Amino acid sequence: MVRCLILTGLVALLTSTVVWAKQPMTGTTSGINVSLDLRTLSQAKDEIFDQIISFIDDVKIPDVQLKGNKGYLIENSFHLSQNNKLVNFYNDVSNNAVVFEADNLSATFHCGHFKLKEGFVQAKGHADVDLQRLKLQVGIGFTTQKLLDGRILPAITTVDVQFMISEQDIQVHLHGNVWSEFAGSFISFFKGPMIKLIETSNQKAITLALPMAVNAAIANTNGSMQFIDQYWMVNIITAAKPQISLDSISLGVKGLFFDQRIGDYDRVRFPPMPYKNNTHLDTLQLHISMQSLDSFFESYLDVHAGQGWYNETQLPHPLDFTLTTQDLNIMLPGMVPTYGKNKQVKLEYKVEDFGDFRSRFAKPYMIATATVNLRFWVVKAPGDEELAVELNLYNITNKVFLNEKPDLRMSLMIGEFRLHGVEVVDSRIGMLNPNTIRLKLNTVNSVIVTLTNIIL
Repeated sequence: MVRCLILTGLVALLTSTVVWAKQPMTGTTSGINVSLDLRTLSQAKDEIFDQIISFIDDVKIPDVQLKGNKGYLIENSFHLSQNNKLVNFYNDVSNNAVVFEADNLSATFHCGHFKLKEGFVQAKGHADVDLQRLKLQVGIGFTTQKLLDGRILPAITTVDVQFMISEQDIQVHLHGNVWSEFAGSFISFFKGPMIKLIETSNQKAITLALPMAVNAAIANTNGSMQFIDQYWMVNIITAAKPQISLDSISLGVKGLFFDQRIGDYDRVRFPPMPYKNNTHLDTLQLHISMQSLDSFFESYLDVHAGQGWYNETQLPHPLDFTLTTQDLNIMLPGMVPTYGKNKQVKLEYKVEDFGDFRSRFAKPYMIATATVNLRFWVVKAPGDEELAVELNLYNITNKVFLNEKPDLRMSLMIGEFRLHGVEVVDSRIGMLNPNTIRLKLNTVNSVIVTLTNIIL
């Protein structure tokens, strides 16, 4: 449930576009800064409020012993309904909080066993109470918590907590040997001390237990959270607490990605970055440092190895052809003389490095460099394959675009390919000229870009 509470509040983070920028505005030394418009967060107010209600749902109400040995109410329970609610949402800048409020809630109270005594006469039974027009107000304040090793993580507190039951909207149903005189006594007691006990129990659960559970869940991450795949982690250590303004919530985190089996980065210096650019109307603004982007792709290659095979069955026409020695003979002279014409060639690739990102203000793309290893396997006969050529392609310059898909997922697209260096690691077809290979590959720029984007 706690995980749902945390994640539900982040649902609105996927409703807009990413802003890439370097601007002369004040920022923190974080790798990723996020600013979310509160109007966007309010779209998730019902889901967040449901999680708050579920946290206090079926809260345990203490047993009650009446004074003067006049009876008791035991086995008490309280259930708050999630139906027919209208949730209001607003910010509380002075408490650095966002507030959720609903005043039309309904609930039920059950007493498993009660006994009332007047003189020598007593009544026993169980009771059910319907309650309408309850008011619940909860403010979620944002702060930080410190781990034992001194690292700082986000945390929450509760502020502006109110839980009120209307005495005029109560229906009591008593079951057992209860006379009308006892019914009146039960109702009077319920509208007085019992309502106060229920309100106090629920306020205590919200004020103390809710932030304790959420903060414990955040602390248990040990400063990092799994990102999509096993072993792929992102560091969520923060330099300062999230900030609530008149129109947005802002948060900065270290934001470095890493392979859990290798470990996090020790020390990285980030450039100053803003939380929000007021000249943009995006409801979500995500400012990402080049260091975070480099760590993203470097760790991706650590986790996924970044290797595969050219497969013509996955390519669109006219690229869906089988690669042969004849096709490669212009770039790799010696293929046909060594193996003959039209022998199938399987292409194995491995991305060794992808990073060194650079961006320019107001440009929709970034510049990145890559290193790729290519192996060309010639199928001499069924089941008989030979490594003909192995190449390392160095300092491949790419224009990288990040696009938002209709299902709110982000996709990577390569817009340009320029190769600057080639190393011939192995060749069984004779001497090869690295400069000639580089020139030939650069002349088929568009084909390489298409193939790369299909793989991505």
